[in-house]
Amino acid sequence: GALEAVPATAAPGGGARGSDFVADVLDVSEEFSHERREFADVPQWTPQKGTSPKAQLDLICGEVLSEAQRYKDVLAMAAGTTGSERDAALAKTLLCITGPSLKAHGGFRSGHEGI
Repeated sequence: GALEAVPATAAPGGGARGSDFVADVLDVSEEFSHERREFADVPQWTPQKGTSPKAQLDLICGEVLSEAQRYKDVLAMAAGTTGSERDAALAKTLLCITGPSLKAHGGFRSGHEGI
């Protein structure tokens, strides 16, 4: 499927960790497409015209990985908490990390619905 089309250099620096992340996202996306009926009420993203959806997701994933590096200390602190405090901290950080790339793309809903 889509995994074979992911170049090793798709991740920032061409690292295996980034490639693994992109591969995981594409695998989940491919699995999701086969389970469409089960998730019919989940909002869909709208790919931009003129660029392949895979290329758009590659770019977004690279931006998210780059942004996650800026939040590594915040993520470490959140991981050190427990219960609802941990859940809230991780959710807030996830929105901060993914939000800018998804908003810049323009094909995703706002806030938690866009993720």
